[in-house]
Amino acid sequence: MNANNFVNAVEKFKTHYQETVICGLKSFPPEVIQKAACFLQSVLKHQGTLYIFGNGGSYALARHFEANLKEGLKNSSTRLRSNCGIDPCAQVRSKNGFANVFVNVLKTEKVNVKDAVLLISGSGDSDNLIRAARYAHKRGVATISVSGFGGGKISRNETDLAITVPIDDQQIVEDAIQPLLRLIAEAAATLAQRKPLNINRSLKTCVRQISKCLCIVGGSFVLSLARAVCETFSGYRGVYILAPEGGRLSLSAEHTAHNFNWDAVYQIKCPPQRRIYTTATSCDFSGISNDRLVPGIVPVQQLDKARAGDLLLLFAHNPQTPSVMNVLHKAKRQKMEIFLVSGKTCSKIPGVKGISLGSPSATATPDLIQMLGHVTARVVRLCLKQKLGEEIKGHIATVLIEQDMAQRRLLGK
Repeated sequence: MNANNFVNAVEKFKTHYQETVICGLKSFPPEVIQKAACFLQSVLKHQGTLYIFGNGGSYALARHFEANLKEGLKNSSTRLRSNCGIDPCAQVRSKNGFANVFVNVLKTEKVNVKDAVLLISGSGDSDNLIRAARYAHKRGVATISVSGFGGGKISRNETDLAITVPIDDQQIVEDAIQPLLRLIAEAAATLAQRKPLNINRSLKTCVRQISKCLCIVGGSFVLSLARAVCETFSGYRGVYILAPEGGRLSLSAEHTAHNFNWDAVYQIKCPPQRRIYTTATSCDFSGISNDRLVPGIVPVQQLDKARAGDLLLLFAHNPQTPSVMNVLHKAKRQKMEIFLVSGKTCSKIPGVKGISLGSPSATATPDLIQMLGHVTARVVRLCLKQKLGEEIKGHIATVLIEQDMAQRRLLGK
């Protein structure tokens, strides 16, 4: 396929992705966000526990929400005890059964009426979440669900408050739910601090950020990154996806690593082996607060095993922070191919293929980067199919738009 046509197809797909996310967010009247924020006030007021459950990508959304809410409350007298359980997709099925993993958390914790449960599901049909909702309901515990598509089973009289994001694409719905939950978390924290609430303005700002920042990301950059990942996989070299600043950015790094390792090779007959390394946790267990040695020492040490020609995809809000610069210096010494996606605009760094999203908000940057990760994973898959000589039926942009890989797995297609 002609290179310019491929770039144009990727650009068309990216625009579709961005516009679908924005339409999903615009479908919410501010009252829905305020109602969800007020819903959370009871657990904050009574110092109960907020349980936030989800599977796979929705588990990542749960952790993002937890981090946002705690960040918003850090300067207030209100404290939050939360529990995201575990991601059942990442554990061995226990003798109690996959479908009961969240119920088991509620049983062990002795959930009570002071608590609340937030359930996140792209499809709305996850049995383990529905069982958790029913278990909580029987014990008088308040429940709220956020799901995509038509809302699924969980939105039909299973929770006290059901929020549905009207998008029929698993990955895109995740990228609409994530900023929506951020707005709910920010609103809940604002109410807890008894500050004026302007949800309409916050929603408009969020939509504007997504529209502005993703417009900056050209199809040529996405295709360049996707092809580099494809070549790295094919050469059995390592792909490092790191976020030295930690926090929610590291959750986006983890999520993107999952997309590249799993979604990008979905239904490819003989996929190449992947060597992917990512920021392992949402915080930096480096002992910095004790020894003051090297900011971002964990990702720096991760690069000790990197070889010349390995690829580094670096996520950062402020690329000038010491933790990010230390990782960049190490990657250059290891002679890696480097891609940098940053929130704040910065000057060009020699030897780095970078793009700045122009995001003024450190809280919004992880959402925007996660969208880019989902978009790139689909393009990686197409590049792999092309490299392996597999037939690509239809127009490239249409294929990219319609290959909702996560949902196809769900439906068994």
